Amino acid sequence: MQIRLDQLKKLEASSLRPVPTHEADERVELIVKSRKSDYVPPGVAVRARIDPHLFTGEGPASVLSQLEQDPEVVSVSLGKKLRTIG
Repeated sequence: MQIRLDQLKKLEASSLRPVPTHEADERVELIVKSRKSDYVPPGVAVRARIDPHLFTGEGPASVLSQLEQDPEVVSVSLGKKLRTIG
């Protein structure tokens, strides 16, 4: 099953990649903003907490549709790989 990123309203537009589909079992890096302090949605593993309402995490692409339906999730961005400065 493929996930169409352009159909997710909570996904910030800057996260959309040129190819708007992801395989459901592909791992994605996320930046999640929640309404409730220290809330972690099911299926998401926290990597680093930025503040009580914002954290980076990861999970399968299929979790994106669950985050879309989660009333505690305000927004989601896909993490981007950064180049190494060297």
